Amino acid sequence: MKTTILLGAIAIATGSLVTSFSSAQIQWTPEQKAIWATENEIFNDFANNNMQGAYSHYDESYFDWNINDPVPFDKGNIVKFSDYSAAQGDKMDIWAAQPLVVWVKGDLAYADYYYYFVSEDKNGKKTDHRERWMDVLMKENGKWMIVGDHGGAVPGPSK
Repeated sequence: MKTTILLGAIAIATGSLVTSFSSAQIQWTPEQKAIWATENEIFNDFANNNMQGAYSHYDESYFDWNINDPVPFDKGNIVKFSDYSAAQGDKMDIWAAQPLVVWVKGDLAYADYYYYFVSEDKNGKKTDHRERWMDVLMKENGKWMIVGDHGGAVPGPSK
């Protein structure tokens, strides 16, 4: 009986959290929606190998810090490696991103999200990627620009 009550309480609490999370997304401000739209434009540009379109959302002062790298990389290095990967025939087959938090205060914002995509190399080998990132954005001349990010691969589900 105690187990049934405990499981019922956990189910109600979990349902409340899921409902709260979903409701929070629906009630985004126009600025939060604009930031997430910017993120989606970047994802689409990379998926379509429109590198210049994606890079247009990155400020010149941008730094990327992948959790697997000992130091951050500047925009020039990210462009170099992304262009190299695309030139080798690597591509993104499909992607999905789930926002966790989109925070805004004035001209400063961050988007924390879970990102899943399947890449394919020139030989047709497909690789699943599960990553969590936080992008820091700054509004410049009315446009949201990424000035930094931090994240990388997260462990997949255990088998």
